[in-house]
Amino acid sequence: MKENRYSSMVRLRDALNCVFEQCGLDFPKVEIKMSPKIIEVINWLFQDKAVCEYLDTLTEQSVQAKRKIEDINIKQWNYEQIEKKYMLLKDSIKEKEGIEEGQKEKEQQEREEKEREQQRKAAEKEKEQQKKEEDSKESLNIIKQIITLRDNLMIKLDIAKESGEKNIIKVIEGELNHTRRILENADVEVIEQVEEFDDSKHIIAGVRQTDNPDMEGHVAAVLRPGYIYKEEMIRPVELILYTEEEDYVIER
Repeated sequence: MKENRYSSMVRLRDALNCVFEQCGLDFPKVEIKMSPKIIEVINWLFQDKAVCEYLDTLTEQSVQAKRKIEDINIKQWNYEQIEKKYMLLKDSIKEKEGIEEGQKEKEQQEREEKEREQQRKAAEKEKEQQKKEEDSKESLNIIKQIITLRDNLMIKLDIAKESGEKNIIKVIEGELNHTRRILENADVEVIEQVEEFDDSKHIIAGVRQTDNPDMEGHVAAVLRPGYIYKEEMIRPVELILYTEEEDYVIER
């Protein structure tokens, strides 16, 4: 009996100490020893049945309070863990959103940079095309000036031939050959000799009568050379055709 009551008191003490600890109270632990005085007190206390019941009830209530506080602490701990996980998840989502937002901004910047690069290349291409057109136009003007010069040289050559000025003829022929090479180096095709008439490249400037039917429609002479630049006819060849017709009408 004494040992059981002693164990009950130890149990009550331990339960109360646990309750105090759970509540954050700091009390020195009381050591209960089996001394003659303790035994005497126990004997005196437990002679009263009501005191025994009260101590038993108090012990049981202390144990229940201890368990309840432990449950509350566990729930609190669980809540704190959930809250902690929630905050970690929230931070993770926020970080991920920040990364995705940064990636989107980077992609947008790359798209804008690509568009600017395309616009720059398009502008450069257009500028280059304009320059080519201007250069081609300028080249064509120069080519036409050289063609006009050649026409004048050919007129002077005919005059020199009629007057029999051999030195002048030689000089003019040299200039004609020189201007011809200049045009050919500029990708101009110079057409000075024609075997068969082609109405897409030739113009009939005159006709020459013939009694030979085999010569009908053949080229009698080239009056002015033709010129082709980059597959474009600058000027068709002007020539004279043989014909048997006395009243041949030249179509212009």
